[in-house]
Amino acid sequence: MGRFLRSWSLVKESYRVLKSTPNLAFFPVISGIACLIATISFFLPLALTSTFKSNSTQLTVVHYIVLFLFYFVTYFIVIFFNAGLVSCAHDALSGKPTTYHDGLRNASSRMGAILMWSLISATVGTVLRALSERVPMVGKLILALLGGAWSLVTYFVIPVMVIERVEPAPAIKRSFAMVRTTWGERVIGGLAMGSVFLVLMLAGFIPISLGIIAAVNGLWIVCVPLILISLLYWMTLAIIGSTLSGIFNTAVYIFASTGQVPAGFSEEYVRMAFVQKQQGRMFGREPF
Repeated sequence: MGRFLRSWSLVKESYRVLKSTPNLAFFPVISGIACLIATISFFLPLALTSTFKSNSTQLTVVHYIVLFLFYFVTYFIVIFFNAGLVSCAHDALSGKPTTYHDGLRNASSRMGAILMWSLISATVGTVLRALSERVPMVGKLILALLGGAWSLVTYFVIPVMVIERVEPAPAIKRSFAMVRTTWGERVIGGLAMGSVFLVLMLAGFIPISLGIIAAVNGLWIVCVPLILISLLYWMTLAIIGSTLSGIFNTAVYIFASTGQVPAGFSEEYVRMAFVQKQQGRMFGREPF
């Protein structure tokens, strides 16, 4: 119970920042809509043609080209709007006034770096996918671990590119250095956010379950609104969760890069997120 309460405290501290700067929530909303449009634009024409109709279980060269382009477009969308969110969150945590347009402007000023990072991310994603199609189960597990390691090493790439204004290659090196020096047992903050929102997500099954019961009894006029309530609840939860995660990750970046805990965050909880190593010892309190 103590772990959940500490996790809930992290969510509340991030939410206070969101409450003071509500326009931060626009970034995941627009990003989600843009990714949905991109997905439909890529795969609806393919579904209506014979392009992907094949009895082969492995992807062809054409499939990989389309997959790479899809990865590139969606990665660009996500990275661009994450860059805007990080920029605004950094300003908010630094006590500066900020708006959604400020975030877009700052992200646009790093367009070249964002395009290059999208290209790198899409290449890594495509290569891992191609390899996973050609290896046995053990190989798939190894590739999954490699993908997780890549995500860890590049954890701080976006804030480094946007805030420190460096290019992707040195940003990867800088991110790895920051993770290596501040990585303790695990990213507690991310697990904390996930545990809290998992519990909140479960509440959405209540109206949808009632809706299914209503449908079984022929009460469709009751069923549809209840299902819509669940879907709307989950969408809202996803938007808030994504925004709070961006805020907290930016706070952790500030702590990892400067050693200072941002205003509005408890030093105890931020230090528990990335327990620093000093001469082989961990300092800070015990992790969750």
